[in-house]
Amino acid sequence: MNYINFFTSLGKLVKWNNLFATYQSSSLLGSSGAASDIQAGFSSNPTLVSGLSPSVVGWAQQVSGWESQLLQVFGANLWASIQGDVNSPSQQANAIIPYLYLNMVANSQTINRNTSTIAFTTGASNKGNGTLLVSALNNQTGISDERLLNETVQIQCTADGISGGVSGGEAWSITGFPTAQQFSTQTPGSGSLTNGLNTADQSAGNILSNGSFDSYSTSGFTGWTIESLGAGTWYGSFTYVNSSGQETTPSPVGNVTLIAGQAATWQLGSLPTGAVSMNFYLSESSTVAGSLQKTGITASYISTTQYSAGRFAPTTNGTGLAPPASAPTVAAYTPGSSVTQSLNYYAVATGGGSLALTPNSGGDVVISQSLLNMNRTNMWALMGYLSAQNLTTGSTLTIDIEDVTASTAMSIWNADPSTITAAFTIHDALAYLENIFPPPVLRIRWAQSSTQGSTAIIYVDAMSVIAATNFGNWNVSVARGTTDFRVGDIFTVTTTNNNAGIFQTYLGTNYNGYLPSSTSPTIADSLAT
Repeated sequence: MNYINFFTSLGKLVKWNNLFATYQSSSLLGSSGAASDIQAGFSSNPTLVSGLSPSVVGWAQQVSGWESQLLQVFGANLWASIQGDVNSPSQQANAIIPYLYLNMVANSQTINRNTSTIAFTTGASNKGNGTLLVSALNNQTGISDERLLNETVQIQCTADGISGGVSGGEAWSITGFPTAQQFSTQTPGSGSLTNGLNTADQSAGNILSNGSFDSYSTSGFTGWTIESLGAGTWYGSFTYVNSSGQETTPSPVGNVTLIAGQAATWQLGSLPTGAVSMNFYLSESSTVAGSLQKTGITASYISTTQYSAGRFAPTTNGTGLAPPASAPTVAAYTPGSSVTQSLNYYAVATGGGSLALTPNSGGDVVISQSLLNMNRTNMWALMGYLSAQNLTTGSTLTIDIEDVTASTAMSIWNADPSTITAAFTIHDALAYLENIFPPPVLRIRWAQSSTQGSTAIIYVDAMSVIAATNFGNWNVSVARGTTDFRVGDIFTVTTTNNNAGIFQTYLGTNYNGYLPSSTSPTIADSLAT
């Protein structure tokens, strides 16, 4: 693809689109521009220009027609001309721009960059003391989204627990500047959203089960798995090498969560002759030992090393070992006293319970939950309340969402918990998740808890995991407070954009698109001036 030719052509369209927009503005052709200036020159005989104002309006309308034809006809021709170069399935600009983005990345091409910011303020008269989470991060570019508008947006509570809404799941409206039509001279705005944003804790969109820790029995917290050191999820698949040396994977991946001291057993079937191995990943540090067995053949494996990924290969080749013929069976595990429910101390009154962690003589205290229904498209919000009492230094608390590689995708605490206050305090994070299969895991781990005295305790309450609401190419979520929100509570979000990139601003305003950018671009904005 010839980038200079394409952007030279596009630059001329952008240049005259911007000039035509200027010619239609009130400052040039409107009552405060051309009309008033000309009328001032005829002040001695104003009747000579008595029909000027209607004429000016007509001129502006003609310019609007020129602009429409320029962009919708000739602009469409230009975009269609590169369909094959970027392998787009469509000739439409909106469809071509994402493919052009990938093409430019592959060829190290960039346009001039816009710099945008986002910030919010809390209403001085708010009744609720929760907070707002906002982020303008663009997951593809890794920087603040360059399509943000210069805009002030009001987020207002419209329904609470008293007015027919849900306490802890209050409804919110989002109101920005009015939207503008494509290729219009109006100042663009993000419009409004009357449904789709709720306080996360009790929202139907909260995918975390029992995040309030109110459902509890002697077997543990509903929806949660109580772990200990060495626990984790195995992701295993059996493979074999046939007589031709070709390795195959004849079975789907089998997943099972193991607690320290547990064992998983698969029932094996038959398989053609070949060497058999087991691919595995264990998400926690542990010593692993075991064997693959078939009648008349025993192939053992053992490891004392932490692996991020690896393979146990049987030491004996036999007539073939098969993939699992059924789901693995797992030995039972009874929760210990280090993970309990507190009915006396909690962040929010809903249900009246919280998670209480006390020292474990064995070392770590771990409780986790697999998170289903996550996707790569949404930005996700993780939030929760923490409180701690009688802690000394020397231990580590980690509350994070981990993906299949055991890397931390997002965290609200990963430090010594001795600095956590006795009063419940909200902690939160916003992030995109890249690896979502198998499902990511929310894990609460108190490491080296055995270093703490018998009265040390950590409380966790009102946890939520929810897809943030996208509005105006930025993301927002509302975190519950210890005092619930009421109708009329507001947050004000301000977004700014320096619109330094002429091409980038044009693409964002008219197509809601963007291309790779840099402060030292390979394609100069001078092509559009």
